[in-house]
Amino acid sequence: MADFIATSPMWVLILIFLMTLATLTRAADVLVDHATHLSQEAGVSDVLVGATVVALGTTLAEIAIAIIAIIQGVTDFSVGNATGSVITNMSIVLGIGALTGTIPVARNNLSRIQLLLTGSLLMIFAACTTLLFGPGHLPRWVGIAFLLMIPGYIYMLIRQNRRDQTKSDTALDHTDETPPVTASAAKSPSKLQHVLWIFGCGILIAISANALVDSSGEIASRIGIDEAIVSATVVALGTSFPEIITAYIAAKNGFGGLAFGNIIGANVMNLLLVNGLTIALSPTTIFLPKVFYLVTFPMLLFVLLLVGWFVIDGQRDEIDRKEGAALVGVYVIYVLAYVFVI
Repeated sequence: MADFIATSPMWVLILIFLMTLATLTRAADVLVDHATHLSQEAGVSDVLVGATVVALGTTLAEIAIAIIAIIQGVTDFSVGNATGSVITNMSIVLGIGALTGTIPVARNNLSRIQLLLTGSLLMIFAACTTLLFGPGHLPRWVGIAFLLMIPGYIYMLIRQNRRDQTKSDTALDHTDETPPVTASAAKSPSKLQHVLWIFGCGILIAISANALVDSSGEIASRIGIDEAIVSATVVALGTSFPEIITAYIAAKNGFGGLAFGNIIGANVMNLLLVNGLTIALSPTTIFLPKVFYLVTFPMLLFVLLLVGWFVIDGQRDEIDRKEGAALVGVYVIYVLAYVFVI
C-alpha cells in the first residue's frame, strides 16, 4: 500500500484520503453500535457500557490512527489529530449544534471541562519547558500521566451515570406490564452476528487508518507542509464529522444536552487516551512544529475557557445561537491562523 501511494498522482491520493476517512468513521460507528448491543445482551449494565464502550467508541477513529502512527513512527500526526479534534469538537461541532437549537449544559459537565483544562495545561507546560533546552517536544512522562488519569475519569463517569440513572428511575412511574415484543426486536442480530460485525469493522478500521495515515503523509510531503498540520485541521475535521451530524440531529430534536455530554466525553478520551497512548508509546521523540506553539495550544486553551464560561454563566444553563455563532467563528479563526502561519 505504501509503495502504491508513493507513486500515485495527487488526485488519486486525495480520493484515497476521502474514501478511507469516510470508511474509517462509518466502520467505527457501526462497531460501537454492535459492541453496545452485544454488551447489553451479555448482561453488562447500561452505566458500564456508557462509561467504557460508548466512551471509547466516540474516539475509535482517533485511537486507530494513533496505533498506526505509533507503528509507523509518525506520532506527531496522531497528536495533531487528537488535539485538533478537541478544538474542532468544542468549536464547530458544538457551534453547529447550538445554531440548530439550544444546547442545555448540565453543571456536572464542568468537572470534565476542568479535567480537559488540567490535561491541556500539563501538556502545554511540558512542551513549552522543553523549548528552554532545545527543540520543542512532548516528554514521555506526559503520556504516562494522561494514561494514569483515565481510571479516575472512568470511575467518576460511572458514579455520575449511576446518580443520573437513580434520579431518572425515581422520576418514572413503574408498572408491572411487560412490553410487547416488537418485530424489530424479534429480528435483532444474534450474538454471533454482532461478533462478526465487530470483527469485520475492526479489519476495515485497521486498513482505513493505515491508508489514511499514508495518504495524508504523502499529500503533506508533496504540498510541503508538516503532517501534524494536516492532521490537526483536515483529518481532525473529517474524524469529527459524525459528531457534527449527531450534534445537529440531537439539537434539532431537543436532545442538545445529550450532544454536549457526548462531545465533552469524546474530548476527554481524545486528550487522555489517544494522546496518552501516542506520547507514552512513541518509539521516537515527538517534536512539535512551530505552529503548535503559535496556533494549536493557544486555541486549545481559548476554546476550553470559552465553553467553560458558557457552562458557569449564572444567568442561564444553555448555549444559545449567539454563543454557537461565536464558537463557529473561533473555528474559522483557527483554520485561518494555520493558513497565515504556514
